[in-house]
Amino acid sequence: PKTVPFDDLTHWIGLKVIKSRGGAADASGEVEFIATFKQQGKAYKMHERSAFVREQGQWFYLDGTIL
Repeated sequence: PKTVPFDDLTHWIGLKVIKSRGGAADASGEVEFIATFKQQGKAYKMHERSAFVREQGQWFYLDGTIL
């Protein structure tokens, strides 16, 4: 998507990258991460593996799998 809507009620607390694959010389890559956030006072974690593609020197998010 060109833009990603964010909820004003979500407060992002942290991001821990578990592992990544791909770099400046690659056409695609993956990042596995755990994001921590709060919504309405409750703490949550999101564990995801995200896929990216590099086009004309820029990385673009393709999709993600919740783990």
